[in-house]
Amino acid sequence: MDATEARYRRMARLQGLTLRKSKRVDPNALDYGAWWVLTADRSQVVYGGTHGVTFEDVLDWLASPRDQRDYDSV
Repeated sequence: MDATEARYRRMARLQGLTLRKSKRVDPNALDYGAWWVLTADRSQVVYGGTHGVTFEDVLDWLASPRDQRDYDSV
């Protein structure tokens, strides 16, 4: 985990959220390199949908004002 990833994981945790990274190692897999933002208890996807989003999308989403975010399910 690099410093940027650690910083954004902390940012998510402070907002009651957690980040999940796809564990796929096959670059041809649909969710290879995908990320999701989940509730702290990991029961709901907050951002990332079914196939996940890029890390850059997660960074932009976490840095945006809460009242301007698009939420998937919460």
